Amino acid sequence: MPKRIQHAVLAAEDRDFYAESAIDPQAMLRAAWNTATGKGKQSGSTITQQYVKNYYLDQEQTVTRKAKEFFIAIKLDREVSKDKILEGYLNTSYFGRNAYGIQAAAQAYYGKDIGELNTAQGAYLATLLNAPSSYDIVAHPQNKGRAVARWNYVLDGMVKKHWLSAAERQKMTFPGPSEAKAASGMSGQRGYLVEAVEDYLTSNGIIDEQTLARGGYRITTTIDKDKQDAFTEAVRDRLMSKLSKDRKVDAYVRAGGASIDPKTGKVVALYGGIDYTKQFVNNATRRDYQVGSTFKPFVFTSAVRYGATTQDGQTITADTLYNGDNKREVIGSDGPTGYAPPTRTTWTTATSTSPRPPTTR
Repeated sequence: MPKRIQHAVLAAEDRDFYAESAIDPQAMLRAAWNTATGKGKQSGSTITQQYVKNYYLDQEQTVTRKAKEFFIAIKLDREVSKDKILEGYLNTSYFGRNAYGIQAAAQAYYGKDIGELNTAQGAYLATLLNAPSSYDIVAHPQNKGRAVARWNYVLDGMVKKHWLSAAERQKMTFPGPSEAKAASGMSGQRGYLVEAVEDYLTSNGIIDEQTLARGGYRITTTIDKDKQDAFTEAVRDRLMSKLSKDRKVDAYVRAGGASIDPKTGKVVALYGGIDYTKQFVNNATRRDYQVGSTFKPFVFTSAVRYGATTQDGQTITADTLYNGDNKREVIGSDGPTGYAPPTRTTWTTATSTSPRPPTTR
């Protein structure tokens, strides 16, 4: 295990690992207090405790399991070297993409053995330990900012501990991982559905990611198979079949959507993309794209419904046009944004005398 990778993990998880004891009572009490007061769940565990949890116990958040973890960690720290504990931790931790252990993670994210990774890549793997799926920027491109911030935190920590020179740190650029390789059994819409359900369970604190990855659960969704099949067929017939391989722009077309029962609010169908094994990102749940012009019909309909008017006082109707000739800047909450729509659309900057005026952005 290269020292640069070990140092990256320590900078991310526990910079004083070699000097501290197996447990940190203050951190455990602080974590318990923050959890009890609604400030978020925190483990308060040292690397030794996390290794004990991974290798000797399970992921259940119970008092009994925590007590066992406490005493086993103390005994392990007395009988096993710090190097061996760190090695065990790195070989049993979960990194996302069904990768347990840092060697499996190196292959899953970069297609390389751990010894071939550079410091920047090692720092990214260390970043994943904090939130494996969330920081996988291929699966969740909307989280890239958070992942990069965490990656910078790891590298800055290495500089502070003198494991990396400031000059070397300055030259590094974020090493985006390779595309994920989905199992063949996740083809079509199946993978998107599984991913959406897993994200919901883990992001809402119903179950942690590592425990869920181990399997053994029966999960029931609100998806209706007939509606799901109909949704997939509709996208294929109304959109995908109209695209041409001879038109370059058609290669950039992406489709995504969800069908919701308005009476119950249940998601009955979801379309994430052409095929999970070919296009990994779920277009139905991703949040990194602005809705843009897609939302114009809703704003325009609201303007017509509530009698909104144009700048010169004309009532907005279905025939109202705006072509951008006046170069009027869009006004936001922080003042002019400097943006004047240059193309012809069926919308206009509007004000309204109704009690619920539409907002123009």
